[in-house]
Amino acid sequence: MKFLSVEVLTMVATILGSNGIIYLIAKTMLTRWESKHPIVVHDERFDELDRRVTELRSQVDALRATQRILRAAVIELAYLRIADKHERYLHRGWATPNEKRVVQRIYDAYHSLGGNGTGSELNREVQTMPSYSPDELNSESNK
Repeated sequence: MKFLSVEVLTMVATILGSNGIIYLIAKTMLTRWESKHPIVVHDERFDELDRRVTELRSQVDALRATQRILRAAVIELAYLRIADKHERYLHRGWATPNEKRVVQRIYDAYHSLGGNGTGSELNREVQTMPSYSPDELNSESNK
């Protein structure tokens, strides 16, 4: 008789287990136990910390937006400075070595901030200009 009851219990457990009923019973029992015996106790300090972190994140986002605006403004100002010097030296027909260095430094800042190829072309033209006025070159060759 004992043999028969073990077979019957094994068969019932197999049927219940295959349908997921044992899993559901165990899960229900664990959920009840956890609700009566919570592992984490609510602490208001965590709410304050979460509020402060959220506030700091919004401040960081605002600072990043301001930084993007300022970066775009600096790029534009550097480009305008390069374009102004380019036009002046192109009209004159030459640029001194020091003037070329200044344009190169402005261009380096412009490029490192993400300036595009328009400023690159202007800088290249300034760097390839003659370094002395035609009058200076003629007076040097006549000596």
